[in-house]
Amino acid sequence: MNMDQDRELSPTHIFSEYPSLEKDLESAVNKCKAWKGVVRIVSHYDADGLSAGAILFETLSRSNIPTVLHIVRGMDEKVIEYIRSHDDNLIIADLGSSDLDKLHEIGKEIIILDHHQINSVLQDNSNVMFLNFNNYGINGTTEGCASTMAYLFSIVFSEKNYKLLAGAVVGICGDRQHMNPEGINKKIIEFGVSNNIIKYVNDSVFSGSNIYDGIFYMLDPYVKSLTGKAERVEEMLNSLDIKFDEKYTDMSHMKKKYLRSLIVLEMLRSGLSTEHIMNFQRDIIMISGVEEFAEELADLVDFTGRHGEYGLATETLIHLFDGKRNPAVRLEAYRKDFQKMILEELNDMMIKEYEYIYVVENKIVSISGILASETVNYIVEKDKPVISMALSGDVFNVSARATSEQVKRGVNLAATMSSASADVKGSGGGHPIAAGATVPANMKDKFIEKVNYIIGEQISGSWSG
Repeated sequence: MNMDQDRELSPTHIFSEYPSLEKDLESAVNKCKAWKGVVRIVSHYDADGLSAGAILFETLSRSNIPTVLHIVRGMDEKVIEYIRSHDDNLIIADLGSSDLDKLHEIGKEIIILDHHQINSVLQDNSNVMFLNFNNYGINGTTEGCASTMAYLFSIVFSEKNYKLLAGAVVGICGDRQHMNPEGINKKIIEFGVSNNIIKYVNDSVFSGSNIYDGIFYMLDPYVKSLTGKAERVEEMLNSLDIKFDEKYTDMSHMKKKYLRSLIVLEMLRSGLSTEHIMNFQRDIIMISGVEEFAEELADLVDFTGRHGEYGLATETLIHLFDGKRNPAVRLEAYRKDFQKMILEELNDMMIKEYEYIYVVENKIVSISGILASETVNYIVEKDKPVISMALSGDVFNVSARATSEQVKRGVNLAATMSSASADVKGSGGGHPIAAGATVPANMKDKFIEKVNYIIGEQISGSWSG
Protein backbone atom coordinates (compact mmCIF):
# COMPACT_ATOMS: atom_id res chain seq x y z
CA MET A 1 0.00 0.00 0.00
CA ASN A 2 1.36 3.42 -0.95
CA MET A 3 0.74 5.55 2.12
CA ASP A 4 1.52 8.78 0.26
CA GLN A 5 -1.46 8.05 -1.99
CA ASP A 6 -3.63 6.36 0.62
CA ARG A 7 -3.59 8.86 3.46
CA GLU A 8 -7.00 9.38 5.02
CA LEU A 9 -6.46 13.16 5.08
CA SER A 10 -3.77 15.63 4.15
CA PRO A 11 -1.62 16.37 7.22
CA THR A 12 -2.50 20.04 6.84
CA HIS A 13 -6.00 19.04 8.04
CA ILE A 14 -4.38 19.32 11.49
CA PHE A 15 -4.56 23.12 11.09
CA SER A 16 -8.34 23.20 10.56
CA GLU A 17 -8.88 25.03 13.86
CA TYR A 18 -5.63 27.01 13.78
CA PRO A 19 -5.52 29.04 10.52
CA SER A 20 -3.39 31.87 11.94
CA LEU A 21 -0.74 29.40 13.12
CA GLU A 22 -0.69 27.75 9.69
CA LYS A 23 -0.29 31.16 8.03
CA ASP A 24 2.63 32.13 10.26
CA LEU A 25 4.29 28.76 9.77
CA GLU A 26 3.99 29.23 6.01
CA SER A 27 5.79 32.58 6.40
CA ALA A 28 8.50 30.94 8.51
CA VAL A 29 8.96 28.12 5.99
CA ASN A 30 9.19 30.60 3.10
CA LYS A 31 11.79 32.59 5.03
CA CYS A 32 13.79 29.42 5.66
CA LYS A 33 13.61 28.32 2.02
CA ALA A 34 14.88 31.74 0.92
CA TRP A 35 17.94 31.58 3.16
CA LYS A 36 21.32 30.99 1.50
CA GLY A 37 24.04 28.85 3.00
CA VAL A 38 24.03 26.85 6.21
CA VAL A 39 21.05 26.78 8.57
CA ARG A 40 22.03 26.26 12.20
CA ILE A 41 19.46 24.62 14.51
CA VAL A 42 19.80 25.18 18.26
CA SER A 43 17.59 23.00 20.46
CA HIS A 44 17.26 21.78 24.04
CA TYR A 45 18.83 18.57 25.36
CA ASP A 46 15.72 16.87 26.75
CA ALA A 47 13.50 14.41 24.85
CA ASP A 48 11.24 17.17 23.49
CA GLY A 49 14.10 19.40 22.38
CA LEU A 50 16.03 16.52 20.85
CA SER A 51 12.94 15.32 18.98
CA ALA A 52 12.25 18.85 17.70
CA GLY A 53 15.86 19.24 16.61
CA ALA A 54 15.87 15.87 14.83
CA ILE A 55 12.61 16.67 12.98
CA LEU A 56 13.96 20.02 11.81
CA PHE A 57 17.33 18.54 10.84
CA GLU A 58 15.67 15.76 8.82
CA THR A 59 13.25 18.23 7.18
CA LEU A 60 16.02 20.51 5.92
CA SER A 61 18.37 17.66 5.01
CA ARG A 62 15.70 16.08 2.80
CA SER A 63 15.67 19.35 0.83
CA ASN A 64 19.47 19.32 0.56
CA ILE A 65 19.80 22.40 2.76
CA PRO A 66 23.16 22.33 4.58
CA THR A 67 22.23 22.03 8.24
CA VAL A 68 24.03 21.94 11.60
CA LEU A 69 22.23 20.75 14.73
CA HIS A 70 23.55 22.12 18.03
CA ILE A 71 22.05 20.78 21.28
CA VAL A 72 22.32 22.87 24.46
CA ARG A 73 21.27 22.65 28.12
CA GLY A 74 19.73 26.11 28.13
CA MET A 75 19.86 29.59 26.64
CA ASP A 76 22.71 30.94 28.76
CA GLU A 77 25.38 33.52 27.86
CA LYS A 78 27.64 30.84 26.35
CA VAL A 79 24.89 29.84 23.93
CA ILE A 80 24.14 33.48 23.08
CA GLU A 81 27.83 33.95 22.31
CA TYR A 82 27.84 30.75 20.22
CA ILE A 83 24.94 32.13 18.17
CA ARG A 84 26.62 35.50 17.83
CA SER A 85 29.91 33.95 16.65
CA HIS A 86 28.37 32.15 13.64
CA ASP A 87 27.09 33.90 10.53
CA ASP A 88 24.54 31.22 9.68
CA ASN A 89 20.79 31.73 9.72
CA LEU A 90 19.20 30.19 12.76
CA ILE A 91 16.23 28.10 13.94
CA ILE A 92 15.81 27.84 17.70
CA ALA A 93 13.54 25.12 19.12
CA ASP A 94 12.30 24.55 22.68
CA LEU A 95 14.09 27.71 23.84
CA GLY A 96 14.06 31.47 23.40
CA SER A 97 10.79 32.67 24.91
CA SER A 98 12.62 34.25 27.84
CA ASP A 99 15.41 35.75 25.71
CA LEU A 100 13.69 37.53 22.82
CA ASP A 101 15.43 40.86 23.43
CA LYS A 102 18.90 39.27 23.58
CA LEU A 103 18.27 37.26 20.40
CA HIS A 104 16.94 40.31 18.55
CA GLU A 105 20.04 42.32 19.47
CA ILE A 106 22.29 39.75 17.77
CA GLY A 107 20.89 41.06 14.49
CA LYS A 108 20.74 37.86 12.43
CA GLU A 109 17.76 36.11 10.86
CA ILE A 110 16.18 33.82 13.46
CA ILE A 111 13.09 31.60 13.57
CA ILE A 112 12.00 30.58 17.08
CA LEU A 113 9.69 27.57 17.55
CA ASP A 114 8.70 27.25 21.21
CA HIS A 115 5.94 26.51 23.71
CA HIS A 116 7.22 27.89 27.03
CA GLN A 117 5.57 30.75 28.88
CA ILE A 118 6.68 34.06 27.36
CA ASN A 119 8.76 36.12 29.80
CA SER A 120 10.28 38.68 27.45
CA VAL A 121 9.02 41.16 24.89
CA LEU A 122 10.01 41.37 21.23
CA GLN A 123 9.90 45.08 20.52
CA ASP A 124 11.05 44.70 16.92
CA ASN A 125 10.43 41.54 14.89
CA SER A 126 12.33 42.69 11.80
CA ASN A 127 14.88 39.87 12.12
CA VAL A 128 13.23 37.45 14.57
CA MET A 129 10.17 35.36 13.66
CA PHE A 130 8.69 34.10 16.93
CA LEU A 131 6.18 31.24 16.90
CA ASN A 132 4.98 30.14 20.33
CA PHE A 133 1.80 28.12 20.90
CA ASN A 134 0.73 30.44 23.70
CA ASN A 135 0.32 33.24 21.13
CA TYR A 136 -2.28 31.18 19.22
CA GLY A 137 -4.63 30.21 22.04
CA ILE A 138 -2.87 26.85 22.46
CA ASN A 139 -1.67 25.91 25.94
CA GLY A 140 2.06 25.26 25.69
CA THR A 141 2.03 23.25 28.90
CA THR A 142 -0.62 20.68 27.92
CA GLU A 143 -1.61 21.08 24.25
CA GLY A 144 1.59 21.54 22.26
CA CYS A 145 5.34 21.20 22.82
CA ALA A 146 8.46 22.01 20.78
CA SER A 147 8.41 18.76 18.81
CA THR A 148 4.74 19.43 18.00
CA MET A 149 5.71 22.83 16.56
CA ALA A 150 8.69 21.35 14.70
CA TYR A 151 6.42 18.72 13.13
CA LEU A 152 3.94 21.37 12.02
CA PHE A 153 6.81 23.36 10.49
CA SER A 154 7.92 20.16 8.73
CA ILE A 155 4.56 19.30 7.13
CA VAL A 156 4.13 22.90 5.99
CA PHE A 157 7.62 22.64 4.48
CA SER A 158 6.49 19.50 2.62
CA GLU A 159 3.50 17.19 3.13
CA LYS A 160 5.87 14.30 2.31
CA ASN A 161 7.30 14.74 5.82
CA TYR A 162 4.10 13.51 7.46
CA LYS A 163 5.73 10.31 8.78
CA LEU A 164 8.07 12.39 10.95
CA LEU A 165 5.05 12.37 13.26
CA ALA A 166 6.72 9.48 15.12
CA GLY A 167 9.37 11.90 16.36
CA ALA A 168 6.74 14.42 17.41
CA VAL A 169 5.00 11.78 19.52
CA VAL A 170 8.28 10.89 21.25
CA GLY A 171 8.67 14.56 22.16
CA ILE A 172 5.06 14.83 23.31
CA CYS A 173 5.64 11.86 25.62
CA GLY A 174 8.94 13.33 26.79
CA ASP A 175 7.15 16.50 27.90
CA ARG A 176 4.36 14.42 29.49
CA GLN A 177 1.68 15.87 27.23
CA HIS A 178 0.49 12.46 26.02
CA MET A 179 -1.87 11.64 28.87
CA ASN A 180 -5.36 12.52 27.62
CA PRO A 181 -3.95 14.64 24.76
CA GLU A 182 -5.60 17.95 24.06
CA GLY A 183 -5.56 20.67 21.42
CA ILE A 184 -3.22 20.37 18.49
CA ASN A 185 -1.42 17.38 20.09
CA LYS A 186 -4.71 15.50 19.90
CA LYS A 187 -5.08 16.42 16.21
CA ILE A 188 -1.58 15.13 15.46
CA ILE A 189 -2.09 11.89 17.38
CA GLU A 190 -5.45 11.26 15.68
CA PHE A 191 -3.81 11.82 12.28
CA GLY A 192 -1.02 9.40 13.21
CA VAL A 193 -3.47 6.69 14.27
CA SER A 194 -5.64 7.10 11.16
CA ASN A 195 -2.57 6.67 8.94
CA ASN A 196 -1.03 3.76 10.90
CA ILE A 197 2.07 5.72 11.94
CA ILE A 198 1.17 5.07 15.57
CA LYS A 199 -1.43 3.00 17.41
CA TYR A 200 -2.82 2.58 20.92
CA VAL A 201 -2.17 -0.58 22.96
CA ASN A 202 -3.71 -1.18 26.40
CA ASP A 203 -0.78 -2.18 28.59
CA SER A 204 1.84 -1.00 31.11
CA VAL A 205 5.31 0.37 30.39
CA PHE A 206 8.44 -1.00 32.05
CA SER A 207 11.64 0.84 31.17
CA GLY A 208 14.59 -1.52 30.88
CA SER A 209 16.06 -4.34 28.85
CA ASN A 210 14.47 -6.93 31.18
CA ILE A 211 11.59 -7.13 33.64
CA TYR A 212 13.81 -7.13 36.73
CA ASP A 213 15.33 -3.75 35.77
CA GLY A 214 11.91 -2.51 34.69
CA ILE A 215 10.53 -2.99 38.20
CA PHE A 216 13.67 -2.25 40.26
CA TYR A 217 14.20 1.11 38.49
CA MET A 218 10.51 1.96 38.21
CA LEU A 219 10.11 5.73 38.68
CA ASP A 220 6.72 6.46 37.10
CA PRO A 221 5.12 5.33 39.27
CA TYR A 222 7.70 5.40 42.08
CA VAL A 223 6.56 2.69 44.49
CA LYS A 224 8.30 3.10 47.85
CA SER A 225 7.93 -0.56 48.83
CA LEU A 226 9.21 -1.83 45.47
CA THR A 227 11.39 0.64 43.54
CA GLY A 228 15.04 0.00 44.41
CA LYS A 229 14.15 -2.94 46.68
CA ALA A 230 16.03 -5.93 45.23
CA GLU A 231 14.70 -8.61 47.63
CA ARG A 232 11.09 -7.54 47.10
CA VAL A 233 11.47 -7.51 43.29
CA GLU A 234 13.11 -10.96 43.33
CA GLU A 235 10.39 -12.34 45.61
CA MET A 236 7.65 -11.00 43.33
CA LEU A 237 9.17 -12.41 40.13
CA ASN A 238 9.96 -15.79 41.74
CA SER A 239 6.38 -16.11 42.97
CA LEU A 240 5.20 -15.94 39.36
CA ASP A 241 8.04 -18.07 37.97
CA ILE A 242 9.24 -15.14 35.85
CA LYS A 243 12.92 -15.13 34.85
CA PHE A 244 14.77 -11.95 35.82
CA ASP A 245 16.14 -11.44 32.29
CA GLU A 246 12.77 -11.94 30.59
CA LYS A 247 11.39 -8.99 28.61
CA TYR A 248 7.97 -7.80 29.65
CA THR A 249 6.84 -7.63 26.01
CA ASP A 250 7.71 -11.35 25.57
CA MET A 251 5.68 -12.51 28.58
CA SER A 252 2.38 -14.36 28.25
CA HIS A 253 -0.86 -12.47 28.72
CA MET A 254 -1.59 -14.26 32.02
CA LYS A 255 1.86 -13.60 33.48
CA LYS A 256 1.51 -9.91 32.58
CA LYS A 257 -1.90 -9.81 34.23
CA TYR A 258 -0.72 -11.45 37.48
CA LEU A 259 2.40 -9.27 37.61
CA ARG A 260 0.42 -6.07 37.15
CA SER A 261 -1.98 -7.18 39.92
CA LEU A 262 0.90 -7.68 42.38
CA ILE A 263 2.38 -4.28 41.50
CA VAL A 264 -1.00 -2.59 42.01
CA LEU A 265 -1.14 -4.17 45.50
CA GLU A 266 2.28 -2.66 46.24
CA MET A 267 1.06 0.69 44.94
CA LEU A 268 -1.88 0.53 47.34
CA ARG A 269 0.42 -0.38 50.24
CA SER A 270 2.63 2.60 49.34
CA GLY A 271 -0.35 4.94 49.47
CA LEU A 272 -0.37 5.93 45.81
CA SER A 273 -3.45 7.72 44.55
CA THR A 274 -6.26 6.22 42.50
CA GLU A 275 -5.04 8.33 39.57
CA HIS A 276 -1.58 6.70 39.71
CA ILE A 277 -3.11 3.24 39.89
CA MET A 278 -5.50 3.92 36.99
CA ASN A 279 -2.59 5.23 34.90
CA PHE A 280 -0.45 2.15 35.51
CA GLN A 281 -2.39 0.18 32.89
CA ARG A 282 -3.90 2.33 30.17
CA ASP A 283 -3.91 3.02 26.44
CA ILE A 284 -0.27 3.60 25.46
CA ILE A 285 1.02 4.97 22.16
CA MET A 286 3.08 2.49 20.15
CA ILE A 287 5.16 3.46 17.10
CA SER A 288 4.04 1.24 14.23
CA GLY A 289 6.77 -0.60 12.33
CA VAL A 290 9.36 -0.58 15.12
CA GLU A 291 6.61 -1.74 17.54
CA GLU A 292 8.05 0.29 20.43
CA PHE A 293 6.19 2.32 23.03
CA ALA A 294 6.68 6.04 22.44
CA GLU A 295 7.13 6.61 26.20
CA GLU A 296 9.92 4.03 26.27
CA LEU A 297 11.69 5.72 23.35
CA ALA A 298 11.23 9.12 25.00
CA ASP A 299 12.99 7.82 28.12
CA LEU A 300 15.85 6.38 26.08
CA VAL A 301 16.32 9.61 24.13
CA ASP A 302 16.02 11.72 27.28
CA PHE A 303 18.57 9.77 29.32
CA THR A 304 20.98 9.57 26.37
CA GLY A 305 20.72 13.33 25.89
CA ARG A 306 21.25 13.97 29.61
CA HIS A 307 24.37 11.82 29.35
CA GLY A 308 25.68 14.34 26.80
CA GLU A 309 25.44 11.89 23.90
CA TYR A 310 23.41 14.24 21.70
CA GLY A 311 24.57 12.60 18.49
CA LEU A 312 23.46 9.16 19.60
CA ALA A 313 20.10 10.49 20.78
CA THR A 314 19.56 12.23 17.43
CA GLU A 315 20.68 9.12 15.56
CA THR A 316 18.03 7.13 17.46
CA LEU A 317 15.33 9.50 16.23
CA ILE A 318 16.65 9.50 12.64
CA HIS A 319 16.49 5.68 12.71
CA LEU A 320 12.89 5.99 13.88
CA PHE A 321 12.02 8.18 10.87
CA ASP A 322 13.32 5.34 8.70
CA GLY A 323 11.15 2.81 10.53
CA LYS A 324 14.09 1.25 12.40
CA ARG A 325 15.14 0.86 16.02
CA ASN A 326 18.66 2.07 16.82
CA PRO A 327 20.52 -1.08 17.89
CA ALA A 328 23.17 0.79 19.93
CA VAL A 329 23.55 -1.01 23.28
CA ARG A 330 24.82 2.25 24.80
CA LEU A 331 21.23 3.52 24.87
CA GLU A 332 20.27 0.99 27.55
CA ALA A 333 23.56 1.54 29.40
CA TYR A 334 23.00 5.31 29.64
CA ARG A 335 19.44 4.82 30.83
CA LYS A 336 20.57 2.39 33.52
CA ASP A 337 23.35 4.78 34.64
CA PHE A 338 20.84 7.57 35.13
CA GLN A 339 18.29 5.34 36.81
CA LYS A 340 20.97 4.33 39.33
CA MET A 341 21.91 7.97 39.95
CA ILE A 342 18.27 8.95 40.42
CA LEU A 343 17.65 6.17 42.96
CA GLU A 344 20.83 7.07 44.87
CA GLU A 345 19.83 10.73 45.00
CA LEU A 346 16.27 9.91 46.07
CA ASN A 347 17.67 7.79 48.91
CA ASP A 348 20.26 10.36 50.04
CA MET A 349 18.64 13.74 49.40
CA MET A 350 17.62 16.08 52.20
CA ILE A 351 14.29 17.86 51.86
CA LYS A 352 13.89 21.23 53.58
CA GLU A 353 10.36 22.42 54.14
CA TYR A 354 9.44 26.11 53.99
CA GLU A 355 6.04 27.69 54.48
CA TYR A 356 5.02 27.43 50.82
CA ILE A 357 7.68 25.24 49.14
CA TYR A 358 9.92 22.21 49.58
CA VAL A 359 13.60 22.62 48.64
CA VAL A 360 15.90 19.77 47.64
CA GLU A 361 19.63 20.16 47.01
CA ASN A 362 21.19 17.50 44.81
CA LYS A 363 24.61 16.90 43.31
CA ILE A 364 23.80 16.17 39.65
CA VAL A 365 22.52 18.95 37.38
CA SER A 366 21.24 16.67 34.63
CA ILE A 367 18.73 14.88 36.89
CA SER A 368 17.58 17.88 38.91
CA GLY A 369 14.26 18.13 37.05
CA ILE A 370 13.58 14.41 37.40
CA LEU A 371 14.22 14.57 41.14
CA ALA A 372 11.85 17.52 41.49
CA SER A 373 9.14 15.60 39.59
CA GLU A 374 9.62 12.42 41.61
CA THR A 375 9.59 14.38 44.87
CA VAL A 376 6.45 16.42 44.17
CA ASN A 377 4.53 13.43 42.81
CA TYR A 378 5.63 10.62 45.14
CA ILE A 379 7.75 11.70 48.11
CA VAL A 380 6.24 14.73 49.87
CA GLU A 381 2.71 15.85 50.65
CA LYS A 382 1.13 17.40 47.57
CA ASP A 383 0.48 20.71 49.30
CA LYS A 384 3.51 22.64 48.01
CA PRO A 385 5.73 22.85 44.91
CA VAL A 386 9.25 21.37 44.97
CA ILE A 387 12.39 23.34 44.11
CA SER A 388 15.43 21.19 43.24
CA MET A 389 18.82 22.93 43.18
CA ALA A 390 22.15 21.57 41.87
CA LEU A 391 25.43 23.49 42.13
CA SER A 392 27.41 23.84 38.90
CA GLY A 393 30.49 26.02 39.19
CA ASP A 394 29.44 29.39 40.54
CA VAL A 395 25.71 28.99 39.82
CA PHE A 396 22.81 26.87 40.98
CA ASN A 397 20.71 25.19 38.31
CA VAL A 398 17.14 25.16 39.55
CA SER A 399 14.25 22.89 38.56
CA ALA A 400 10.79 23.61 39.94
CA ARG A 401 7.78 21.29 39.75
CA ALA A 402 4.16 21.59 40.90
CA THR A 403 1.03 19.47 40.60
CA SER A 404 -1.97 20.35 38.45
CA GLU A 405 -3.99 20.95 41.63
CA GLN A 406 -1.40 23.46 42.87
CA VAL A 407 -1.58 25.27 39.53
CA LYS A 408 -5.37 25.44 39.88
CA ARG A 409 -4.82 27.10 43.27
CA GLY A 410 -2.78 29.84 41.59
CA VAL A 411 0.81 28.52 41.49
CA ASN A 412 2.71 29.69 38.39
CA LEU A 413 6.27 28.41 38.46
CA ALA A 414 7.24 30.11 35.19
CA ALA A 415 6.41 33.53 36.61
CA THR A 416 8.01 32.59 39.93
CA MET A 417 11.29 31.46 38.39
CA SER A 418 11.44 34.47 36.08
CA SER A 419 10.78 37.03 38.83
CA ALA A 420 12.81 35.45 41.64
CA SER A 421 15.85 34.78 39.44
CA ALA A 422 15.78 38.31 37.99
CA ASP A 423 15.92 39.67 41.56
CA VAL A 424 19.27 37.92 42.09
CA LYS A 425 20.69 38.64 38.61
CA GLY A 426 19.85 35.21 37.25
CA SER A 427 17.41 34.01 34.59
CA GLY A 428 14.48 31.65 34.47
CA GLY A 429 11.17 30.62 32.91
CA GLY A 430 9.17 27.65 31.69
CA HIS A 431 5.58 26.59 32.38
CA PRO A 432 3.19 27.16 35.31
CA ILE A 433 3.60 23.50 36.32
CA ALA A 434 7.31 23.04 35.50
CA ALA A 435 10.02 25.68 35.23
CA GLY A 436 13.70 26.30 35.77
CA ALA A 437 16.26 28.96 36.55
CA THR A 438 19.95 29.68 36.87
CA VAL A 439 21.02 31.78 39.85
CA PRO A 440 24.38 32.88 41.31
CA ALA A 441 25.54 30.48 44.02
CA ASN A 442 26.06 33.26 46.56
CA MET A 443 22.41 34.36 46.12
CA LYS A 444 20.87 30.97 46.92
CA ASP A 445 19.25 31.93 50.22
CA LYS A 446 17.81 35.17 48.86
CA PHE A 447 16.44 33.31 45.84
CA ILE A 448 14.74 30.65 47.99
CA GLU A 449 13.28 33.36 50.21
CA LYS A 450 11.90 35.17 47.16
CA VAL A 451 10.44 31.96 45.65
CA ASN A 452 8.74 31.10 48.95
CA TYR A 453 7.27 34.60 49.14
CA ILE A 454 5.98 34.61 45.54
CA ILE A 455 4.35 31.18 45.84
CA GLY A 456 2.60 32.34 49.01
CA GLU A 457 1.33 35.45 47.22
CA GLN A 458 0.13 33.39 44.25
CA ILE A 459 -1.82 31.00 46.46
CA SER A 460 -3.42 33.86 48.39
CA GLY A 461 -4.37 35.63 45.16
CA SER A 462 -2.25 38.67 46.01
CA TRP A 463 0.46 38.15 43.36
CA SER A 464 0.42 40.82 40.67
CA GLY A 465 3.71 39.70 39.08
